[in-house]
Amino acid sequence: INAEYMGAGKTIGILGFGNIGRKVATYAKAFGLKKVLVYDPFVSAEVGRKLGVEVSDLNSVIAEADILTLHLPGTPETKKMINKALLAKTKKGVLIANVARGELVDEAALVEALKSGHVAAAAIDVFTKEPVPKDSPYFQAPNIILTPHLGASTQEAQVKVAVDVVEQVIDVLRGGPARTAVNIPSMRPELLEPIQPFMEIAERLGALVSQLTKSGISRLIIEYSGRVAKHDTSPLTTIILKGLLQAKAEPGSVNFVNAPLIAKEKGIECITNIVPATEYSSLITVKASAGVGGLVEVSGTSVEGWDRLVNVNGFSLNCRPEGHMLFITNKDEPGRIGEIGSFLGQRGVNIASFDLGRVQRGGMTTIVIGVDQRMDESIFLELCRKVPSCISVACVELPPLKRKFGVSNL
Repeated sequence: INAEYMGAGKTIGILGFGNIGRKVATYAKAFGLKKVLVYDPFVSAEVGRKLGVEVSDLNSVIAEADILTLHLPGTPETKKMINKALLAKTKKGVLIANVARGELVDEAALVEALKSGHVAAAAIDVFTKEPVPKDSPYFQAPNIILTPHLGASTQEAQVKVAVDVVEQVIDVLRGGPARTAVNIPSMRPELLEPIQPFMEIAERLGALVSQLTKSGISRLIIEYSGRVAKHDTSPLTTIILKGLLQAKAEPGSVNFVNAPLIAKEKGIECITNIVPATEYSSLITVKASAGVGGLVEVSGTSVEGWDRLVNVNGFSLNCRPEGHMLFITNKDEPGRIGEIGSFLGQRGVNIASFDLGRVQRGGMTTIVIGVDQRMDESIFLELCRKVPSCISVACVELPPLKRKFGVSNL
């Protein structure tokens, strides 16, 4: 067999490292590929080393891979991730397989790359529109394999599902746990009621940490203080994990039952501590250790029925965690806030709220700006170029808050 068609000497890039991505890595190593690169926002470098793969950022994986396989969820962030700009960064002659979600790929851009020869070949079994319309650009592309999106619709898969369902029913009837329950485990109302006011802020803190970290999280430390710490906080810990994981997953794919299992699968160590009370009657702090960007820390509480974000990376704040939020790390220099406001205004971005935290005069600050619309990442990069005091900008999206009338602040 011609060595050109063997795996030896080739690098595979796996985008998304869940169950299927990990199996692909196992097969790739078995076939003797030179290197297995992985991009997954939730998988840390440490977990990758244990599994014999190299975890890297998206651009590095794209640039080095001879073969790209897609196993990412369909989210607003991953929609048309494989577009013209990204394909231009790949090696000439790259092979691409999409067996995840059709919306991950800009179909017209991939067809153009196939026609030019930059992408040598592609294998696709998921499509933006299913069934595939007759006018799909894929039918005009050379060197492409198209197969129906069968999913688990094979005879063997259907038999396996039936057997698994029967086995789980038997387990429950014999007094065992429901392994794949779709709703939150039942709790006595008297245990749930004391922590009810903090369930929403807990989930928002998890989502904040997830969106503020730049790479896979290896460790999560959750601290409870004040009156909330006097109650059973394990449901809040689960809710934080749900918010953390759901922020970068397909809607509805993470729930209160599977969140701890998914976190364990992704190698996220979760530690909970009870710490001394602060100036707040109750406080929840979430600290995430990530390979790139180091430690991210956020704290929140509930004040008179409103959820409040009161700390980001050691900077005291008092803002509502909702909507489109810009988190800016900025040097404390005269006139810079005005420059930031002018920059946003010139681009038609309306400021809905503003909060600033600093430790000392002339030092670093954290600015949180609520805006009325989603912003493109290119604007963040331009802001850092135009305003020299801006060190970094991150955008977080959270659902609108609802005032919790009639609840206590513990």
